[in-house]
Amino acid sequence: MPNAAAPSPLERVGSWHETVAAYIQPALTLASGLLLTQASASFVFFIVGGSLAILLMVSQVSSNLWAKRVARLAEQNYKRQLEAAEDAAREDYLSQAKRFGLLATTLEPIQRAAAAMVIQNKAERDATFQVLVKELLEALRFVYSGVEGLRAVVYTFDDARRNMNVVGQVSHGRRDAAGPFLEGTKRGKLAMDRVRSNKPLFVADIADAPNDWAGSGKGYNTFIAYPVTSSAAAYGMVTLDAVYTDDITEENVDEVGLVAGIAAVVFACWRREESPAKRQPSVVD
Repeated sequence: MPNAAAPSPLERVGSWHETVAAYIQPALTLASGLLLTQASASFVFFIVGGSLAILLMVSQVSSNLWAKRVARLAEQNYKRQLEAAEDAAREDYLSQAKRFGLLATTLEPIQRAAAAMVIQNKAERDATFQVLVKELLEALRFVYSGVEGLRAVVYTFDDARRNMNVVGQVSHGRRDAAGPFLEGTKRGKLAMDRVRSNKPLFVADIADAPNDWAGSGKGYNTFIAYPVTSSAAAYGMVTLDAVYTDDITEENVDEVGLVAGIAAVVFACWRREESPAKRQPSVVD
């Protein structure tokens, strides 16, 4: 949008006396009126009164011009802000669509490899499982390659269903390792309850985190936690966290959910021969 034209001399006068116009104009009206009523007594009164009347007119015109200019500039500024907001929203939408499409394309071969696990023996499935978990995490790291300090982690329940351990993690420049969620701790109980109830969680800023979260908060300030579940079992969780609060938004929840959905297929195929005593806890709706 083009820059606003420079103000005219009358507009500059309007700007100058904008704060005192409420005092000047009534005074000019009163003074010019009194002098003009005495014009018959002296020509001087007529000249001075007429001059004051002209000055009053100039004051009113300049005030009106300035008010119109202020309104015009406000409208132009509003339009600029609206256009900027629309451009930002359009850019965010296209960026999200691109990330989601890229992620879906990256995850497709992982899903096919997971399906092939059903014909593998236990040792082969264990090896394939580790490879596929790493590929899932690398897919997240690739899609969010521009986020400094990003970390993605996959957790799973242990055989006793008492703890939720780290299966794998990747990051951009982070050295701190994610810790397990342990039975008997508030952090562990809240995380495992959320997985069993199949409730994803996005926290824009851990300073405002809900009461049903008790993560460590070490090395990150925003995160997404997405349960890895099927209709029959809860397997674990995928998390994505970052150092800066604006680097992860609510729009990213579906992207992490897509990874968690593929992870559920991987976990289900990996655990297909487990005995009932070792199956993961059922999902509670």
